[in-house]
Amino acid sequence: MARVGSRLFAARRSYSAHRAPTPEACAAGMVGAALAQAGRERRPLCVLLTFDALPSCARQRTELSRASVQRRMAGIDLLVIDVTRVIDALGHLHASRLPEMVFYFSDGDEALRLRGFHPAEHLDAPIDEVLRREQARRSAALRPPA
Repeated sequence: MARVGSRLFAARRSYSAHRAPTPEACAAGMVGAALAQAGRERRPLCVLLTFDALPSCARQRTELSRASVQRRMAGIDLLVIDVTRVIDALGHLHASRLPEMVFYFSDGDEALRLRGFHPAEHLDAPIDEVLRREQARRSAALRPPA
């Protein structure tokens, strides 16, 4: 099951799925719990799907650990799922190319999907876009109906 509150990649809150599989360690439950927590805190969520044996996945984790990316990700919760330990992750999240990052708004709607390896300098714009759109959605929700 996901460990809540671990400091993976120095994100404000992150979750990790790097344990042996258990019956309750399913992608739907893990993502659902992470989305519920992110929703309560009104923060977007990034789900990183990895396969530890793939060099591109190891490189993606390294890129996410860079200080510049950590600063940008400070406003986003992170759930890391190793697909070898959470068997249904690929199907549940419709992953097609690992590593894969799926960003969700705090209300649970999918915001953005990045497939394959992305160097740190290419992550700035997508992260900023998710945060900008999250802020716009919150502002729109606070406006009284016309």
